Order: sequence, then structure tokens, then C-alpha cells
Amino acid sequence: MPDVPDSIDPFTYVSSDPAPMFKSTYSSTAIGMNLSVKCLLSAQLVAAPKCAEPAPASALMTTTNGIAEDASAAKLKAAGPKIAFPPSHLPQLLKLIDGNKKIRTDLISELRNVFETVTSKAAIEAKVREVAVRHGKAKDSQWKVKPEAWAAAGLPQATGLLGMPAVAKTVDGDSLTF
Repeated sequence: MPDVPDSIDPFTYVSSDPAPMFKSTYSSTAIGMNLSVKCLLSAQLVAAPKCAEPAPASALMTTTNGIAEDASAAKLKAAGPKIAFPPSHLPQLLKLIDGNKKIRTDLISELRNVFETVTSKAAIEAKVREVAVRHGKAKDSQWKVKPEAWAAAGLPQATGLLGMPAVAKTVDGDSLTF
């Protein structure tokens, strides 16, 4: 291969000429104990098919697993769901998420049942990833809504269990609400 440099990157290298294609004709014959031997009768050069030019290396993007893919396809994947979660239902969503102890899949299923007439499952999943985090990996771990999500919804930040304000008792028995 005279046109190949000493070291090549197999993910970005594009040969200047496509490999030649041949149309071949075979026949089967019996030779001695071998009853089916394939024999080449003829080979004819076939014109290479006209195909689209490969994308230039600058248009390819390497992903985290090392596979090169088209940058425009990656932008489409990262765009999120086709239907966004409606902002009018955001306060209700945040209250349902905050303090919930279910795993992500069960939480999404529960939220999907509540919001099935309003939006899609993909929109709910994207919004949950955006506005909340689950603290810990134990069975009793709770979901916590991010402070910026409470502010975006125009609600005060809930600091207690299940979105209820935290209450503490003082030494003399008075209750304090944070």
C-alpha cells in the first residue's frame, strides 16, 4: 500500500482510491476424494459504485467510548426530549420528588401516572435528572430537589422530609420552623 503513511489512525484515515471490485464466476468440481472443490473460472473488474464522500475528520467527534461519530448526530442526541416538561406543572413535580425514597425507575413510573396527560415519559426523565439528585444508594435514600429548581419554580426551598418544613424543639420546649 504505497499511499499509506507509516502510522495511521484507523478511525480517521480515508484511502485516496477505493479498493477494486471484481465479479467472479466459480464452478464446483470433484477432485479425488474431495467431492466439492470450488474453482475460479473468471474474474472481471467492475466499476466502483459512486458513493457519497466520507465526512471529513473535522466533522467527526470521538465519544467517551472511543468511537468516532458524526458531530451533528451527537447534537441531536444531546438535545433532550421532543416535548419539554410544562413549567406550569413544575411546582407539583418538585413536591412529588423531594423526599421520595423510590428508585429512579419507580419514581419515573409514579410521576408518569400523575403527568401522563400532560407530557411524555422522556420529558419527565429529563426534568428529574435536571432538578433532583438522590442522596446515597441505600434503600432509604431520599431524592433532594436542587435549590435552583425551587427558585425557578418560585417556591421556597423545602428542607424537611417530603417537602415539609423542618421543625426543631428548643431546650424550653418551643418549636422553631426553618
